[in-house]
Amino acid sequence: MKTDLQWRDGVHFVAKSSHGPEVNIDGPPDIGGRNQGLRPMELMLMGIGGCTAVDVLHILHKSRCIVDSCRTTISAERAETDPRVFEKIHIHFALSGPSLLESKVSRAIELSAEKYCSASILMKRAGVEVTHDWSIEQTSIKAGASSDPSTVLPVPMIGLHHVALTARNYEETRSFYIERMGMAVEWEPDSDNVYLTSGTDNLAIHRAERLDEIRDSSLDHIGFVVSKPEHVDEWFEHFKQSEIEIETSPKTHRDGARSFYALDPDGNKLQVIFHPPLAEAFSVE
Repeated sequence: MKTDLQWRDGVHFVAKSSHGPEVNIDGPPDIGGRNQGLRPMELMLMGIGGCTAVDVLHILHKSRCIVDSCRTTISAERAETDPRVFEKIHIHFALSGPSLLESKVSRAIELSAEKYCSASILMKRAGVEVTHDWSIEQTSIKAGASSDPSTVLPVPMIGLHHVALTARNYEETRSFYIERMGMAVEWEPDSDNVYLTSGTDNLAIHRAERLDEIRDSSLDHIGFVVSKPEHVDEWFEHFKQSEIEIETSPKTHRDGARSFYALDPDGNKLQVIFHPPLAEAFSVE
């Protein structure tokens, strides 16, 4: 990392980064400045704020959170005598978005403060007290938003990563996805059921005992994955309030997964599921 400063006049400098952008730096009038640029200590605060704000947004986006706005305010207290170093720095995040959870925002800020933000961690190592707090404004999903409260969704899902098939030719189907598609066995509880993965997905194959178990399609259900077991219950309550047809209540399964089933308007079966291997694969850490 490198930067160059070119003196203009008085105490006015132009700083240029190694990748191009320029910043004007100037001092107060009592030492020859003309307020033509930022004070050096202001730049330090901006650098700290920018460093941690980038971390927090990146972590929230990786956690599948939708953030509509983020304003970061950094305030500081300096020593009264020279060299007037920073003694205390406080960083406030004002965030807005649909279904932003306190737990996810808190965790993102904690990870930035303790692990990722080089600028604020450097300050702490120099003896500066660095603190954080935040506020959250809940907003509705922009696309297709309406005044109906049921359109305000619970915590965002990881995504659509799970499909279950009912197979009449079970052994041949199992071998096809392993040998021809390169999937690995994640869990095989018995000789009639196998769960395969390519790393960040899940394909379940269940043996059909009778021909009439294969209806118009061999699709059994599709699964939408969430990152924590309690999120399954949040989506269950959301579906109930939205009067979506529900087939089963939330249940914890033998492999530690937790899920429930519902139907879409065309009768296709949906599963909202916490699946430990997938949740770990999409963890923000």
